Amino acid sequence: MTLVASLPLAHRPTLASAEATLFQNDPDFRPIHYLGSKLRVLEQVVALVDSLAPRSTVACDLFTGSGTVAWALSRTRPVIAADIQEYSRVLCSATLCGADRRYRPGGSHAVAPHDSALHTRLLRALSPLIDYEERCIERAIAGDADQLCELIEEGSLFGYLQNGERGHSKGLGEVMAEAAGRLVHSALHDSPASTVSRYFGGSYFSFRQAADLDYALELAHQAERDHRDVLLAAVLSTASDVVNTVGQHFAQPIQPRRGDGTPKKHLLRKIRRDRSLNVGTVLESWIHQYASLPARPYRNEVRRGDYRDILTVLPKEVGIVYADPPYTRDHYSRFYHVLETMCLRDNPPISKGSGKTQGRRGRGMYREERH
Repeated sequence: MTLVASLPLAHRPTLASAEATLFQNDPDFRPIHYLGSKLRVLEQVVALVDSLAPRSTVACDLFTGSGTVAWALSRTRPVIAADIQEYSRVLCSATLCGADRRYRPGGSHAVAPHDSALHTRLLRALSPLIDYEERCIERAIAGDADQLCELIEEGSLFGYLQNGERGHSKGLGEVMAEAAGRLVHSALHDSPASTVSRYFGGSYFSFRQAADLDYALELAHQAERDHRDVLLAAVLSTASDVVNTVGQHFAQPIQPRRGDGTPKKHLLRKIRRDRSLNVGTVLESWIHQYASLPARPYRNEVRRGDYRDILTVLPKEVGIVYADPPYTRDHYSRFYHVLETMCLRDNPPISKGSGKTQGRRGRGMYREERH
């Protein structure tokens, strides 16, 4: 078995003409905006793997992440995609494992969050914050961005519900109290049905988008097993498209103020644009994209686990391992913790800061338990 530790810069083989044509006819697929994606060198990666191991053997992508390398390799050989994080398993299962591509939404509004008791409860509970946020955005565009900045920086329902955080301005404090009370009254204050809204509403998504994403996750988890990962993957892709951050990554929420406390006016239009994106519309587009992916000619596998455990149980058919490990000790968990929490739908403790922020909850809402 061969191990490819990385792609040597001095050795970038190219595909033969037939394989190059295959790449053109079967385009690359990027399910999320991913830090460190290998999209630009996929042809070279595949050519290098093919030069080292016959296509009759299985390739293992050991740190598969969003799965773009595994997807490219699966054109011409069976693949085992492995990663320790659940969001990676979901994305690779949706693309690689022969989920029913015939799945289609039942109509133009089949995946739009509407006419649901849960969605109605979420919107009713969050309506004070939804209305307040929309007023803040319009006021910011008109020249007064202080309230919007405060909402993005301090508008965490998790902090309000779990840690008793206070100290908001009168306007934000009133709507936070009202929304928190409504969540408790609706039994949504610690429910997986409100995970996105409680943890990431206000900071990463608008509160309306957060409610829509929570409802979409509920629909996906209620789907038939054959379709569940495809629908979950579509929700993750949607979240990656609508998140209001720089570069559409999840490393940290947008920082709306400069060091001196003044609002960053150049970000205001991006904030309004990102937070006005309709989750239902984006989700429907992603469901069609996943449903339209070409079927793979081989049986692939997706495994979730630590790479050391994965290596000890690889079948003898594996002829090559592609290992592109993370560049930091965090295994990118700090960059994709939002997607991981969306998949797990748990109530994770949030890590505290260090140094000047010692003991304070971080704005990024990073899980304490990270890989």
